[in-house]
Amino acid sequence: MCEVKPDVVYFGGRGTTLPQLLTVLAARRCRDHRITVMSGDDTMMIRDTTGFDAQELTDVLGKGRIGLLHTGLAHPGAWDAAPDAFDAKLVAPFRDGTFPHSDLEDGRAVMMHDALLTAVRAVRVTPAVPDPTVTDVHRTLSRLRQEGPLPGASGWIALGNDGATKDKAIPVLRITPDGRTTAATVTSADGTPQGGAARKG
Repeated sequence: MCEVKPDVVYFGGRGTTLPQLLTVLAARRCRDHRITVMSGDDTMMIRDTTGFDAQELTDVLGKGRIGLLHTGLAHPGAWDAAPDAFDAKLVAPFRDGTFPHSDLEDGRAVMMHDALLTAVRAVRVTPAVPDPTVTDVHRTLSRLRQEGPLPGASGWIALGNDGATKDKAIPVLRITPDGRTTAATVTSADGTPQGGAARKG
């Protein structure tokens, strides 16, 4: 690290093993050169790592001069960073305290909300079937896909023929040395999420 002095290191492992890398980087002899570690959404699991608490994370990032960025599934900070990429009506219940016991930092509550909402849409529009089966709902989901992007609190939902999301809003999150998670920006696979241009937050 000190010979090459990379600006960014990409970590492709599990969030629970990320502390090992961060600890080694924090002990490098060339801490005058700041390093940013970039990883995927599993980075949120760093908070569940046994033997690596919030204080240790703060120490490693601060004293080691390490920036930590990762992609997220959803994050409340993304709603301010790129408001056009989200449906304001679906975001509102999360903002006004309708879900007071939900921790929104890891994105799970928002993603489960959108998954259930999309399934309910499919059930409601399943034609001429009073008690739709899983197969009926699956067929309707395929038809919904052809209607274009569906609104969601995690961003507009559109699937390609391969089942992968198209231009889904992806928050890029920063874990700061004091342990807070903030949205640095919102992007997508091609750089512009459905519904609006990516903007820095």
